[in-house]
Amino acid sequence: MQDYGSVNLRECIEMCVDTWFEDNREEAEKGHTEAMLIYSQLLFHGSRSREPDIRQAIFWLRKACKSSPEAAFRLGKLYQKGKYIEQDLEKAYFYYKLTTVFRCKCGNQKEAYHTNQISNVHPCYPNEATDAINSLPLTNSAKKKCEANFNAWRSSSLK
Repeated sequence: MQDYGSVNLRECIEMCVDTWFEDNREEAEKGHTEAMLIYSQLLFHGSRSREPDIRQAIFWLRKACKSSPEAAFRLGKLYQKGKYIEQDLEKAYFYYKLTTVFRCKCGNQKEAYHTNQISNVHPCYPNEATDAINSLPLTNSAKKKCEANFNAWRSSSLK
């Protein structure tokens, strides 16, 4: 039996991090949504050899919002919690609302899943975003303003 020596798991992962950054950056630049999501997470956290880059992480999440309810939902949570960026409940509302525009993919178990009759088998971002919007600590008038702003943005972006 050949002895390969012991490799510390942390060292092994760190050796791969640069490759992960570069591979996902390249794929994100080609327009691959999943790579944009992964790359944004890598940028948020950084590594031993790379400082976190919050501005770039948010850039890639925003770019992914064109085709990903997960990206929009993540941005909503970031703005709601004020994690990595300044808390902004109106922007949280916007990104949560953007998430709801995407189609739910729960299939024939949609009703059972959305009414908590079955366990969470996957995140349903449009459904979770609706719940998040309802839990935002905004006055009714502020929510109406956010809704009007979103509708104005949506109608202008459809042109």
